[in-house]
Amino acid sequence: MELGPSKEKIPMKEREYGGAHPIFTPVLPPEITSTSHAALVQWRKERKAYEDIMRARCQTSGEDYAAVTRSVKDSFDRKLLETWCRLRWQVAVTEVDDDRLRSEIDNIINSVKSHTLPDVQALFKKELHFNLKESDVSERVL
Repeated sequence: MELGPSKEKIPMKEREYGGAHPIFTPVLPPEITSTSHAALVQWRKERKAYEDIMRARCQTSGEDYAAVTRSVKDSFDRKLLETWCRLRWQVAVTEVDDDRLRSEIDNIINSVKSHTLPDVQALFKKELHFNLKESDVSERVL
């Protein structure tokens, strides 16, 4: 009883790589399902990776980047986008473009979370320690 295909039937390339690999794999863009600071930071990282992959794909295949890349607006959860447009900007969804969405996302990411700053002096007093007997400057901070 033979458990699998014989080696003679498997092409040499598949035996070398352990199986067939697809030539084209669809790349899905990250979705925006929350506008929390942490969620948008994660989305921006994933979006950058997605855009890099799509640029590389377009360079090798000759496709138009704008035609094959999903827009930021289309990456939004539809209900969330409608709520943002109505409550934050008092505009219709059709009036919002990718540049405005990117700008608003960057404003959220670049702002201090919950508009509060930590007590830096107390934090330094508690966490920062120096060993002034150490001759190497970079080694003084413990």
